[in-house]
Amino acid sequence: MLKNKSMFFDLDGTLLGVSRKLHPETEEELRKARENGNKIYLCSGRPPKYLQTGICREFPFDGMVACAGGCVLCGDDFIFENAIPLSVIEDVLSFFRTCGIAWQFDTKDGTYSTPEMDRLFSEAISRAVGTESEQAEGFRKEQEHLYDLGVNHRMADWTPDLKVQKIIFTTPDLASYDALCRQMSDRFVINIFFKDEHNAAGELFPLNCTKEQGIARILEHTGASWEDTIGFGDSRNDLEMLQAVRIKVAAVYAPDEVRAAADLFFENPDQGGIGKVLRRLNSEMS
Repeated sequence: MLKNKSMFFDLDGTLLGVSRKLHPETEEELRKARENGNKIYLCSGRPPKYLQTGICREFPFDGMVACAGGCVLCGDDFIFENAIPLSVIEDVLSFFRTCGIAWQFDTKDGTYSTPEMDRLFSEAISRAVGTESEQAEGFRKEQEHLYDLGVNHRMADWTPDLKVQKIIFTTPDLASYDALCRQMSDRFVINIFFKDEHNAAGELFPLNCTKEQGIARILEHTGASWEDTIGFGDSRNDLEMLQAVRIKVAAVYAPDEVRAAADLFFENPDQGGIGKVLRRLNSEMS
């Protein structure tokens, strides 16, 4: 039986699929794991406010690594909050403006987007999944709802005293994406959400502030051991986490380098993918 483990779960594509709902089988197995004395943490690129107004209302997580390592909470208490220096932000935005790249800031209190970012990202999503698809419509509705909740904000409302943990971008073409990779790779991890023949979208987070380092801060704070860690993820920003934890669980549809780091695999979240793996782990460790 799984006992006394620290378990870290990515959100998008891991706990939640297209439906944006926690599958009942997954929720049941998470509750069982918590009742058995395991600690259940989110480990997401999303800002804390997004997580607190969403998935945290469905399940009582023990804490979170948010903004891909930029914010770390145990319970409701912030034990770490990074800030990208303003001089670095100014350099990044100068480059973005030159290349026509749209951007969004992720902070502990939510996101701050330029109008161009909202437009380009929505267009890219629509191309990727189909303009009239359920997924594209769900994305549009979610964005509207997040503005209503005060999770999403307009870039005009951002002020320099609001610490930025992570920068999201959408390029207008692939040439500007290539330029971004050349210009930013020495200061940031570049995680790509998607790329097609038109453009690319992704995120920049500091090299010294990854999900792995966020987990290390929780383990130091709680006194838990790396030997008792389990991680679940599906994308490039989960790679460092999966390489570091003891038991590594990746999505069957994860990028090749992420799958190569994994011991076990989960399938579609909307079909209880995580719940099935947790039940298997429980059986193997009983």
